[in-house]
Amino acid sequence: MGDFNFNLFKRLDPSVLNFENIFLSNGLFPLVSLATHSTGRQSTCIDNILVSDIGAVCLSGVVRDMGSHHSPIFSFFNIDFSGKNHSSSIQIQEYCYSNKNIEALYEKINGDLIGHNPRFLQVHLNS
Repeated sequence: MGDFNFNLFKRLDPSVLNFENIFLSNGLFPLVSLATHSTGRQSTCIDNILVSDIGAVCLSGVVRDMGSHHSPIFSFFNIDFSGKNHSSSIQIQEYCYSNKNIEALYEKINGDLIGHNPRFLQVHLNS
C-alpha cells in the first residue's frame, strides 16, 4: 500500500507503463482504479494497494469527502490462517469502470459495512 506518485490514469506514459510492468511481472495487482488525489483541476490515481492474491480480497476502494486532497484507500481481506497450503495460480485482473459497477461497490459497502455499524465507515459517491 502506498503513494507511488505514478499516475495510473496516464496509460501511455512510458514511466507509468514501466512501473506497471514491474509490479505485474512480479505477480502483483493494483486494487484501486479510482482517483485518489484531486487538486480541483486534475484527478490522479497515485495511491494504491498491490496484492498477489486477488482471491483473498473481499472489498477495496477509496473513501471520498475527507477534507483533504488525498482520499484514503482501504481493503478488506479474507485470510486463511489455518496453515493449509494452497496452490498458487496465475490470476488475471480486468477492470470495468462502468457506473453500474461503481454503484454495486457502493451498495456492497453500504449493505455489508454501514448496515452493521453506521459509525464504522461512510462512503460517498460523487455523481
